[in-house]
Amino acid sequence: MDSNLFVQGQNMVTLPIEYRHLPSFLHNVTKEDQLLIVSAKNLLLHKGSLPHNSLGDLAGSVSFTHSAIFSLPSLTRWQRFCCLIQRTGFSVIVIITLLFMRLAVNIDHIATLRNARGEQEPDPVAAALLAEQCGAAGIVCHLREDRRHIKDNDLARLRQAVTTKLDLEMAMTTELQQIALKTRPELITLVPEKREELTTEGGFDISRHFAVLVEFLKPIKAAGIEISLFIEPEQHAIDLAAQAGADLVELHTGQYALKQDAQRAFELTRIREGAAYARSLGLTVVAGHGLDYSNIAPFREITDIEEVSIGHAIIARAVMTGLGEAVREMLRIIT
Repeated sequence: MDSNLFVQGQNMVTLPIEYRHLPSFLHNVTKEDQLLIVSAKNLLLHKGSLPHNSLGDLAGSVSFTHSAIFSLPSLTRWQRFCCLIQRTGFSVIVIITLLFMRLAVNIDHIATLRNARGEQEPDPVAAALLAEQCGAAGIVCHLREDRRHIKDNDLARLRQAVTTKLDLEMAMTTELQQIALKTRPELITLVPEKREELTTEGGFDISRHFAVLVEFLKPIKAAGIEISLFIEPEQHAIDLAAQAGADLVELHTGQYALKQDAQRAFELTRIREGAAYARSLGLTVVAGHGLDYSNIAPFREITDIEEVSIGHAIIARAVMTGLGEAVREMLRIIT
């Protein structure tokens, strides 16, 4: 630690650090310093990201007189915590800002596997809890009109069990609106839905449905449930999402996932520009669809995207490695 930070009495320093650089920062704290974490407001450090008991290992010879790390859901990618670094007669408060992307895990295909035999295993709720334990910042489930994977009872149990953030993906129907109001997830994401599709195809057609959408969202917003719209990374769609009262937009990354080389680079630029524009309007930005272990890395550098939502790739990898390792592996790539 730079001795110039220390002055007689107490001083305040703001120090931005990318998450991946935190271990080296802690290693550089000298032997005579004592690191005291005195506040963790707005901190989102889950067990799989930076476990409480690993702090001593990361910091080497630092003496931790006290530590308090809380797993608190947050909708900001910039996470802050406050350290008081003390020497005899000197002290400095350092506000450390960590920058890292969050991962929301979609557990729909755990239910798909269970339903293949019409039995009880694997249990989507158990999968959600394991994903949380391994660092997921949220759990996503899509209650489709045909109930092809997640069932109503799954949703009710998920609501009781999930402690990070429950994101209910749903179509714009009266039935699903009432279920959302009854269940009270932290977030709902409106997606287009066709019974014949294998998975969601494209973003929500917000231009076509705008007038109905505005009225549909009013009771959900009044209930204190945050609203996300799954849309294409296009400026007009983003404008309409903001006008409709959305808190978040989830940018459709399906075309990016399908393309290669120059075409993929073009789609990535569209996503990057769309994310920047959405952020300029005050919207939180999430990305998802078709993202996997081989194509996700560039998103780590798009700082306007706070979270990625991934399901199929993680569940497919889990068949080979186990769900816990599949989640941790994805976190290692994006953070």
